[in-house]
Amino acid sequence: SLSFNGFQGHILTIETSCESRWIAETFGSLIGLNKVWVDALKNNSGWYWDSGPQQNCIFSTSSNCFTSWDSNQPSTQSNVAISINTQYLFNTLWETNNPSTNNRVIVEYSVISSQSCCENAISTEVGGCERQRIWRNPRNLNFYELIVFNSTGLDRSNALSIANKRVWSTTTGELVSFKHPCDWLWLTQMIDLQSEIDLIDYSSFSLWIGAQKIFSSWKWQDNCDVTMFDWQLNEPSCFDLDSIIIKQNKWETQSSNSLTNGMIVEYVVNSISCTTINSGSHDCGTIVMLNNVNWEKLICNSVNEHIYSRRTVPNMYWYQSIYLTEFLMIHGQYYGHLVTPTSNCENSIIATNYAIDRGWLGGSLVISSNYTYGWRMGPEDGCAFSFGLKPNNKRLNNTFTCFTDWPSNQPDNTLMIEEYLNYRFNYWNDLFKNATSRPIIEFSKKWNVKNTTCCGSQDFDNCPSGYTTTCPSSEITKYNITVTNSFILASCSPSITPSISITSSITPSITPSITPSIT
Repeated sequence: SLSFNGFQGHILTIETSCESRWIAETFGSLIGLNKVWVDALKNNSGWYWDSGPQQNCIFSTSSNCFTSWDSNQPSTQSNVAISINTQYLFNTLWETNNPSTNNRVIVEYSVISSQSCCENAISTEVGGCERQRIWRNPRNLNFYELIVFNSTGLDRSNALSIANKRVWSTTTGELVSFKHPCDWLWLTQMIDLQSEIDLIDYSSFSLWIGAQKIFSSWKWQDNCDVTMFDWQLNEPSCFDLDSIIIKQNKWETQSSNSLTNGMIVEYVVNSISCTTINSGSHDCGTIVMLNNVNWEKLICNSVNEHIYSRRTVPNMYWYQSIYLTEFLMIHGQYYGHLVTPTSNCENSIIATNYAIDRGWLGGSLVISSNYTYGWRMGPEDGCAFSFGLKPNNKRLNNTFTCFTDWPSNQPDNTLMIEEYLNYRFNYWNDLFKNATSRPIIEFSKKWNVKNTTCCGSQDFDNCPSGYTTTCPSSEITKYNITVTNSFILASCSPSITPSISITSSITPSITPSITPSIT
């Protein structure tokens, strides 16, 4: 019977692995060793959701549906409760429970709409949760999401239906359109970057975009003419195909009834009028996406090849800092996140340059019952590094060594509300969520190198001799995109060649091996 801002309340239902992870991350420190009800019941057909958008959906009999049963589960009980997986931290584990048990309740507020069973689970969370595959374009400030379908794929009609039901930052999604060549160039870089992060070649996937042929003209979803193309060799096809996919960062015609690997959804924050693309060179600016905000100078760590900066003003909350830093990128291949110092060397570089006052780090309290602190982002995402309050806080266990920089009086979790990691006068400090501070950002080149021991390969205590923090002169790389007259809708011909060329005026030189990946 509860409602909030037009959203109907119901007992928690968990439909995807990303939702499971988010519940664990958000409520883990509150749940601790307690259990929480989810609104799942059992009938003769199997386990089903009893409320929410997926009401009456039987999720236990289809491989398309997400489940997270604990070992030796489900049992014969008729209700389900979840607990937090404390070994691997950010996940929920499901188990059956006696309905008369007193468990906690999380109320979920959903827009109740008609959905096919397990519709949201069609987006298979390969490569990490969807929040890691949502990017913000610094040119038009719109959000873009890469969605990967399950093995059966989806045709264009079903993909469009799902895109139009998705919401990000209060904005409804649509299949992506490109009304400026620099937006297309930027998206190809995002796909390549995400491929490196996830160790999955997304450029080889066939992905729906918003272009469709209406009679003899190509149109975007908002009925604007498509005025730029970047066809694959031997495209457009001579067959009467009515849609366009992207594959290998080029465009291909496709039947709308075909099944593809995924789609690109755009959340239009700032609507763009229909445009005509002019031929010639277009300056797409730099890949340093620290635009429109006040950042201190970049520091380049020659030891781990990471790059750092800090926002000067204004201060912000910890969660605001997360969203800000995860939309930033540098050199087209360094992905932003709140800093996660894992060695004395890295920590001293950050403290010396940025921690004179205060600055947010990428860690927080993740299990309140034993005061376990863990990293929430970056290569160490999901790894715990210490437990216990001062003066007896310890590394998580004796099987590996985790660097910490707690002073003797920290962490103290004052009033039981200080849960977020912050620098204070060159040392770590736990701080409450409503405090404001300056985010310290770290650009990690390879998020895909997950530290299996949670503390990484950077456990050296001191910086080696000869290390530097000076960034190369080629710190900023400019990209231009050249548009030719062949952007005008081309007729069917096997001789048509791609009509975009991209040049980089400076080669990044963080390491000698880095070269631009777009030609």
